[in-house]
Amino acid sequence: MVSKRLSREAGHRRKFLAIIDDTPECERAVVYASKRAQSTSGVLVLLYVIEP
Repeated sequence: MVSKRLSREAGHRRKFLAIIDDTPECERAVVYASKRAQSTSGVLVLLYVIEP
């Protein structure tokens, strides 16, 4: 069974996902996401995928 989403409950923090890669847009995306996370008391989650 799937649990109910907790986004509206007290203590929930908004999550911002930034994908890390070798593109020029990556740095701008991380800066933008970190500013949004900071201004909303959220957290920044970084994802870097390593190919096998």
